[in-house]
Amino acid sequence: MRNKVLLASLGMAASMAVHAQTSVTFYGIIDTGVGIVNNGGTDLKTGQSAKSTLIMAQGGLNSSIYGFRGTEDLGGGLKATFNLEGQFDSTDGAQLGNLYSRKALVGLSGPWGEISLGRDWTPAFYAGVYHELNSYTLLGNSLVYWTGNGTRSNNGIFYKSPVVNGFMARAMVATGDWDGTGSGNRNEGKYVSLAGFYTPSDSGVTASVYYNRRTGGPLAASGSVALFNGQPLASTDFGIGGGYKWDRYRVVAGYNQINPDGAPKLQMATAGIGIKLIAQDELTFQVVSIKRNDPTGVAPRANIFSASYVYPLSKRTRLYGSIAQANNNETGQFGISSAAQSFTPLSPGGNPKGLMVGITHTF
Repeated sequence: MRNKVLLASLGMAASMAVHAQTSVTFYGIIDTGVGIVNNGGTDLKTGQSAKSTLIMAQGGLNSSIYGFRGTEDLGGGLKATFNLEGQFDSTDGAQLGNLYSRKALVGLSGPWGEISLGRDWTPAFYAGVYHELNSYTLLGNSLVYWTGNGTRSNNGIFYKSPVVNGFMARAMVATGDWDGTGSGNRNEGKYVSLAGFYTPSDSGVTASVYYNRRTGGPLAASGSVALFNGQPLASTDFGIGGGYKWDRYRVVAGYNQINPDGAPKLQMATAGIGIKLIAQDELTFQVVSIKRNDPTGVAPRANIFSASYVYPLSKRTRLYGSIAQANNNETGQFGISSAAQSFTPLSPGGNPKGLMVGITHTF
């Protein structure tokens, strides 16, 4: 009997010891608001320009997400890590995409950095955060350029370096979507992405640069693999940007370019300024200029103007408001995006515009 009690006690102690070395966190964001939106279309009944419409909006500042992240201390500075993250529509509770469509990672970390396997943001998309003022949030951000253009990668091998004197690097190799069976295209989903960052803690300067080489999409606006001459479209992409923060002000600017093999390139430039009016609030103004080259006609282009204000009620809860408009030329059909929604004109030359106000809570 004593032996059984002793063994049970030792088992409980071992379990508690393992538990003490393991950390698992459930986290999330809920973001809901209301908006007045006009996608620049035409009223089918009157033939006149469509009127603005009141909508319930989600993801005005942040996408509504849920996730788990955890670490296990393996000793000697080595840790096992994982991160699972999905997204939902806060206006109706519906799941958006796969259960863990945003991140599905497992890996190891140590003094040398971190290596993870699975699905995550590409290094290029991480770098793009530093190329625009609102970092993919609020109405009028740069997601109009990024959507369908390699924001995340499946089947990736990801590396993140430690920060040394303010410098940090990310690298990724995606093995592609072919799983070793069937006769699928073995190049689809393959690419290499590299990015460098400079974010010193004692300076107001931030900067990042990235390079991508993709041998098989996705590049279509729908997110599907675009084809060129019947083959998945390959491209070479790069971007550079950064900002400076001082006193109550910060400025950010960036330039990004996608160069598909044998197809027109897509270019985007961004610039913005933010001002703190009270303490932790911020008023921002931003312009996004986007253009797709067209050697045979008028190149589609648009200038997207936005203004936003974010006011924190606490460390976890913020109120926000943003307004934006895209001014397309006669061949442009670019829309305006918030963190989770996009409003695209129904035909070339349309000028979508919108206003959003809402609340976001982090837990």
